[in-house]
Amino acid sequence: MNRNFSFIITFILILLTFNSFSQKRSKIEVRGANSMESNRKIGGGVTRLIGNVILKQDDVWIYCDSAYRKKNSFQAFSNVHVKRGKTLNIYSDFLDHNGNKKLAKFRENVKMIDGDMILNTQFLDYYLDDNSGHFFNGGKIVDSATVLTSKSGRYFPDKDLFFFKDSVVVIDPDYTIYTDTLKYDKLNDISYFFGPTEIISDSNYLYCENGWYNMQSDIAQFNKNAYYQNDKQTLKGDSLYYDRTLGIGKGFINVELKDTVENIILQGDKVFYQEEPEYAIVTEKALFIHIADNDSLFLHADTLNSIYDSTGTFRILKAYHKSTIYRSDFQGMCDSLVYSFQDSIIRMFDNPILWFGVNQITAQQINAFVIDDNLDHFELNKSSLIISPKDSIRYDQVKGQDMKGYIKNDELARIDIFKKGETMYFPIDQDGFIGSNHVTSNNYVIHLKNNEVQNIVFKETPKAVLSPFGFLPLKELYLRGFIWLDDYRPQKKQDVFKWKEINLY
Repeated sequence: MNRNFSFIITFILILLTFNSFSQKRSKIEVRGANSMESNRKIGGGVTRLIGNVILKQDDVWIYCDSAYRKKNSFQAFSNVHVKRGKTLNIYSDFLDHNGNKKLAKFRENVKMIDGDMILNTQFLDYYLDDNSGHFFNGGKIVDSATVLTSKSGRYFPDKDLFFFKDSVVVIDPDYTIYTDTLKYDKLNDISYFFGPTEIISDSNYLYCENGWYNMQSDIAQFNKNAYYQNDKQTLKGDSLYYDRTLGIGKGFINVELKDTVENIILQGDKVFYQEEPEYAIVTEKALFIHIADNDSLFLHADTLNSIYDSTGTFRILKAYHKSTIYRSDFQGMCDSLVYSFQDSIIRMFDNPILWFGVNQITAQQINAFVIDDNLDHFELNKSSLIISPKDSIRYDQVKGQDMKGYIKNDELARIDIFKKGETMYFPIDQDGFIGSNHVTSNNYVIHLKNNEVQNIVFKETPKAVLSPFGFLPLKELYLRGFIWLDDYRPQKKQDVFKWKEINLY
């Protein structure tokens, strides 16, 4: 981008060649003309120069077909050519230079050439008193393969400030810029954008309404409705910051990073992004969304960390503190979790709770397996407990050290219990509840249908006690560690921001 803005600097330096007019009252010399005349008809004190006119002031040479000279001012007509040094050439149909007003005006078909740089405009004014220049009613600057056009341009070389305003367009082989106002701070080598601005390339699109780019440090800041898009990602926010050298980006307030290839969205008020190795950290209203055809998963935590595995192939999402999950078919809460895109496993740690259908699932660690965008099965490690209500006081309960649950047709279909298994369930017949059945065994499998126990397959000899309805006191209907947490369950996606503290162990 340094190279692409160099033509602006070149253009300014060329215009400074007229600084000699303001530095001293040097005399305009006539170096040649086919004829010279002065009379009352032309005007008092006016000299008319015709044919191959050559004028000189200091080291600036002016050529034209004819000129009117009066004191230290002149007007030049037709085939005007101003030359200075070996590279500067300015052409126009008309030039009006007033030494007393310190104003030089180039009009009609103005063309300035210096090396590879060309300026085309119809109106170019140079103000000698404050050492500034202005082109208006449209101008076009070509420098090598880069073209800048705007309705007007101003330059203040003493302050090293330059402005291009109204319909500014920069066309470069690598990108195109559309903006309302472009300000260039030459001293600090910073370009500022004001008003709606678009920067477009083959694979990238950037929009903002206010921003700046430091070409020395390769650092950029884009503000106010900032939006960035490439072939697989979009990024928007109130403020976006980018350090190209370090490959670091930052976003502030209403930031949203969307990956259209992996169908994920990261949102938050504070985002940090690094290109190599690629990772992103989101805090303050952090939200992760995994978009799916059937349903979308919403995940909130104090901090979200998106990284890739050691091969750089698969994304890994880590959520720290007060993590809450919502999807219409299952919900969850825990302190922290890891979501691996390689195997689509959600690993939940520290007081995890998983709700699926009518089931509440707790353990010291829960691994939820999502296959084809559906919750397929889950693993429970240590202190495992599954609860499902039968009525206001009765709950089917399955407990064990470790367990696995399998889901079929959006219902819990099978539970494998490993070590220290214990089950309390309430069989029914056509007349209602038969009683409570308390079963203990180390290894067994429960098959369910419509959330009812169909049969139990024991791998070791069980101990089972069936108590008639109303025989047991209420407290004995609940296994040790029973706690019903339906009030904590997210009911809609917005509830992921409603964290409730709980300690299960």
